[in-house]
Amino acid sequence: MEFLFTYGGNKMKKIRTTNNYILKGKKPVVENDVLKWGKWFETAKRIVKQETLSNGYWISTVFLGLDHNFGEGKPLLFETMVFSKDKWWWNYWNWFCRIVNKWEWKKRKYSELDMDRYSTWEEAERGHKKMVKKWKKKGGKNNKKLV
Repeated sequence: MEFLFTYGGNKMKKIRTTNNYILKGKKPVVENDVLKWGKWFETAKRIVKQETLSNGYWISTVFLGLDHNFGEGKPLLFETMVFSKDKWWWNYWNWFCRIVNKWEWKKRKYSELDMDRYSTWEEAERGHKKMVKKWKKKGGKNNKKLV
């Protein structure tokens, strides 16, 4: 693993310079070769869990393949997002996910409502369950069936 030392304020900080990861089973592993990483990413099974709740919210947890902590601290490699239908940017997001990630969106119109990130597959599974529990409780006008 490569590190870069930077000077911030009055102390040195050690930052990871390699942000690409692949999965070996369910374990994230650094991949320094960007071509190998890209080839793996094209066909990888990165979905931890995805589900539509009875109130219409769609919750998706995936392996990102990139450290979203950007080298500082524990790498954040998994993400859970909560989506609802009928927001303005669904056209772009739907296109991106179908073309780039090949996710099963079935032409749904979703917009991001909530998000959390994790370092391990196990944390991502627990975080997904927690997010499902949280959004099953959501009420008000957004609690109507959207799908």
